[in-house]
Parts: sequence; structure tokens; C-alpha cells
Amino acid sequence: MSHLTPIEQARATLGEHYEHFIIITANDNEYDVVYNNVFAANGMLVAAQHSLNDALACAEEDLELIWEDDDEDEEEDSL
Repeated sequence: MSHLTPIEQARATLGEHYEHFIIITANDNEYDVVYNNVFAANGMLVAAQHSLNDALACAEEDLELIWEDDDEDEEEDSL
């Protein structure tokens, strides 16, 4: 019995259950992308990007920024 890497195990498992899949792994400044169909992968990545952009837009709407002016703090400290 051969020993599979974690990526090979994931690819085998996903291939049993899904028609198309993408696996993206990242380590420091490097990443690896594994897929079983280049056209399906492109479509899934575009759809994922739209979904993430929508999620980020919703998060930004709920985000309240409070700006503090450092100059005012310096003036108060010098008094």
C-alpha cells in the first residue's frame, strides 16, 4: 500500500464525491492549486471571488471607524 500525501488524500476523497474540485494550499509566501478540470476551476474561482467580495462589502458596511487626531493628543500633552 502506497503512502499518499495529504494533498493526494484530499484529491482522492474529493474525486470520489464531487464532479469538480479545487484545492488551494498556502505556506508562507507560496501557494499551490490543484484541480481536476481547468474550465470548472476557472468558473469556481470566479464565483468564489464574487462571493468573497460580497462578504467583504457586507463586513465593511458593519464596520465603524473612529478616527483620532494625534495632533490633539500632542497639544493636550504640551499644556
